[in-house]
Amino acid sequence: MIMENSKIGNMKVRDIITVTLLSLCSAVIFFAFSFLYVIPVFILLFSVFVSLVQGIFFMMIGIKVPKKGAILLYAIISGVAGMNLIYALGSIAAGIIGEVLLAKTGYGKMKTLGIIYVIMQVINAFTSTVYPYAIAFESTKEMIAKTGADIALYEKASQMLAGAPIALILAATGAAVLLGAFIGSKMMKKHVVNR
Repeated sequence: MIMENSKIGNMKVRDIITVTLLSLCSAVIFFAFSFLYVIPVFILLFSVFVSLVQGIFFMMIGIKVPKKGAILLYAIISGVAGMNLIYALGSIAAGIIGEVLLAKTGYGKMKTLGIIYVIMQVINAFTSTVYPYAIAFESTKEMIAKTGADIALYEKASQMLAGAPIALILAATGAAVLLGAFIGSKMMKKHVVNR
């Protein structure tokens, strides 16, 4: 009985469980796409593919749990799942930005959720692809060496990322995010909102 009445902000235990489970489903997608890292070009396109699919879970969280803290909780879980400090900090920062926007415009609004998703995924693309492979590759290489993985694959990805491809990857991620948010919002309108 205590569990049913427990709350964090406006979220009840049921809401926290819903956000956590949907966030973990999103993390499974994240991990599944990481198997594509065996091909260097997919290291660079990782955020594009993930952005397409994770939009469904993000929009579902924003619509099913339109309460203060839901997007920040999603961002924290996503950041921790990324297993990278810079990624986690970027994800949490995006979650805070999202909560501020939702507080100003109202929770559960598709347009605001779409904007937040774009912000979150572009930041995540920067922290998961651009930062480790273009800005801090030497420290990334040291981490990879400790795992015993083939460093040559990652070096090739880092070389491919030099220069203009950074802008192309962020633009492609932005386009994929818009498409992912659109697909997610259409699914929510069809299966959740109209019930």
